[in-house]
Amino acid sequence: MRPLRLCAKHAKLVDIVLKDPNVQSVMSSIGVGNGSPNMTLNQGGCLSLAKSRKQRKLKVDEVITELNAKLANIRDINAYLQNPPTITIGGRQTKSLYQYTLSSPV
Repeated sequence: MRPLRLCAKHAKLVDIVLKDPNVQSVMSSIGVGNGSPNMTLNQGGCLSLAKSRKQRKLKVDEVITELNAKLANIRDINAYLQNPPTITIGGRQTKSLYQYTLSSPV
């Protein structure tokens, strides 16, 4: 897929999230790299801020379920929505539901 087509798909995804009545704002970016040789134009990210609990009818996980159904209709792009923990101790952001960290004194 050419970058311009990806940008259009990414913009459509952001538009759907932003139009959700439970979402306050969205920040998005496309491409990763900052000049590194690992620059990739086929990935992007969005950070959504939900409205306060008093201003929305759904819990965050319910909003994610609702948005997953809407975003699944966009062809040629995959969206992975997650509600990150309030406090993150170690680990990385991933597309998976669970993450394990193994450590050893050796």
